Amino acid sequence: MRYTMLVFVILGLVASVSCVCNTTAAWTCASTLASEVIDAGIDNAKVCSAYRKYITCMSNAECSNDSSYTTSIKAANLVINVSCGGAMVTASVLTMILTVFAMLFK
Repeated sequence: MRYTMLVFVILGLVASVSCVCNTTAAWTCASTLASEVIDAGIDNAKVCSAYRKYITCMSNAECSNDSSYTTSIKAANLVINVSCGGAMVTASVLTMILTVFAMLFK
């Protein structure tokens, strides 16, 4: 249930922003995440796979470095970190931190 709620939060964040990334692709990423998490039910491996695919999809849509999507990507990384072992999260978090610093010191 908490994963489903998080999916709807991510969908809301994706729907409410406008940015230079491909927003159509970002919406597709979020929709795919929602359907895969709902289909996964309580299968943690499938939930983890869905969130990893979402992170990859957002990166492919060139939205991973966009400040408008940072919250939804951090939320997805949190799920991966807490529920999936977090091996992928370390690099993602470091990348996000470096991106934030680069944006702050432009």
